[in-house]
Amino acid sequence: MEYESEVDNYLIQWYIGDVYSRLMNPEKALEYYKKALNRKEDVTSLLVSIGWEYYYLEDFDKASEYADRALKINENHYSADYLKTCINKRRSSIVEQVSEFIDKNYFYYKPNDKYQKIKNSLMGKSSVSVSDIEDLFNAARKDDDMFSFMLTGDDYKYYQALQLENTVEYKPLNETMDYIGISGFSMNTANDVLNIIDNLENSKDRYLVVDLRGNSGGYTASGADILDFLLPDSVVCNLIYRDGYSDAYYSDDELIEFKHIFVLVDEYSASCSELLTLGLKTYLDNVTVIGRKTFGKGVGQTLFEDKTNGFVIFLVNHYWNVRQENINEKGIIPDKTVKGDSLEEFMAVVSEEW
Repeated sequence: MEYESEVDNYLIQWYIGDVYSRLMNPEKALEYYKKALNRKEDVTSLLVSIGWEYYYLEDFDKASEYADRALKINENHYSADYLKTCINKRRSSIVEQVSEFIDKNYFYYKPNDKYQKIKNSLMGKSSVSVSDIEDLFNAARKDDDMFSFMLTGDDYKYYQALQLENTVEYKPLNETMDYIGISGFSMNTANDVLNIIDNLENSKDRYLVVDLRGNSGGYTASGADILDFLLPDSVVCNLIYRDGYSDAYYSDDELIEFKHIFVLVDEYSASCSELLTLGLKTYLDNVTVIGRKTFGKGVGQTLFEDKTNGFVIFLVNHYWNVRQENINEKGIIPDKTVKGDSLEEFMAVVSEEW
């Protein structure tokens, strides 16, 4: 943060706040946003940025305060007005919030009598418990949908703790080979991977081992961003929603090249792990997949989290493909098979290929 102390410019603090916001650290984001605000008090977009961080912390009174300050300066400020709309939704009954989330986002959503009956019943209650919300969610969930679920109690606490853990392990294996183990795809994972590979000298002459064993996935954007670092100009993947509309992730023509990439997978490598594996294998001709057939999860989720009541809901809301290929219920067949589970056994196959 040396530039911050040397340059008296509120934009520096604002930028640092943006970085912490992207890293999902609202407390630190607020610290730097407020430093910027102390130097420049009438910037509406900065006020809204502060409001959003309070929104993520579920302090809706503070979030509303900063949105109102922005609207007082510019009553037509779209972002401030949208923040107020989101705040009002979160201040509505939890039943309304969850049912709207399900109705709008669930890929397999179909109206059914049980779901509607529970929804109507809960709408009339003055107090709703987390178990009531579970009943509502379970009534909407398709019976064979194993990828939509709700975490409560200790499971939710464990999920929260995981968000703070480092998901990337790096170690040089020898003078020309580097190992990156990815245990999951959080919001920070892609940035952590980039920091590693961007600092490797002469990457074109180096071998990279990407270990995705036991990695069940995470944020689709994180895997797509890693592909952006490693692929040439291409459509990384397409996301297709229940209404037929689609989004795409792209890679530009700037990339970090390696002499060869080895991807380690097993039967627990799923979702974003498969996206990363398939993307590398599809667009590069110097990739070898080693291990066992992957899980076969070609769908992605969106989530609704309520920190106050202590639960999070993951809903399948899209399926994805890489150049029209989807691996749902099929998995990815490795180029070289490994029967054992130890890293040494996987690396023995890497050594044979290297």
